[in-house]
Amino acid sequence: MRRDRLSGWMTGEAVARIRSAQKSARDSWPPLERLASTFNDVNDDDFRALVKRVAVAMDDLDRYFVLLLMEARRRGVG
Repeated sequence: MRRDRLSGWMTGEAVARIRSAQKSARDSWPPLERLASTFNDVNDDDFRALVKRVAVAMDDLDRYFVLLLMEARRRGVG
């Protein structure tokens, strides 16, 4: 029997926490983006590389949150 790897995420409490985490992640990006653009003239390739990696990771995380919430909705949870 195959175990449902998403079952732990498919509770009302988990869905509420996913939504909250998604909002927090989305709200945390603009200040970082402003910092990066305000000091764009500072020659710090390490910082730019880290910001880019964070942006990619946050985008991936947001996509995963969206997929989890879509699956929860499909299952009638939340």
